[in-house]
Amino acid sequence: ILFVVINFNNEIKASPVVPCLFLVWSFVELFRYPYYGIRLLNKDNRIIAWLRYTLWIVLYPLGAFLEGLTIYKSLNYYQSKRYFSIDLPNAMNFSFNFVLFLQIYLV
Repeated sequence: ILFVVINFNNEIKASPVVPCLFLVWSFVELFRYPYYGIRLLNKDNRIIAWLRYTLWIVLYPLGAFLEGLTIYKSLNYYQSKRYFSIDLPNAMNFSFNFVLFLQIYLV
C-alpha cells in the first residue's frame, strides 16, 4: 500500500519524509544481515548482536511513524485526484473510496 501511495504521488516523492523512511528501513538492515551471516559461520559478535536487538527499539516505531506520516500527507492529493477510487453507478454496482481505505489503514 505504501509503495502505491508513494509511486503515484509526485508531491510525496519530493517530500523529505520518504528519504527518511527509506533511510530508517535501510539502517535496520545494516545490522540484521551481518548478524545472520556471522551466525551462519557459528561465530559470535556481541556488538553486532547488541545492535541488531537494540536498534529496532527506536527504528521500528520511527519507521511506523514515517509510514503513517507519508500516508497522512498524501490524503489530500488522493482526495483531489480520486485515484484508485470507484464511484457509483457503474457496471459492477460497487464503490471503493481509496482515501477512506487509507484512513482506516492508518488507524
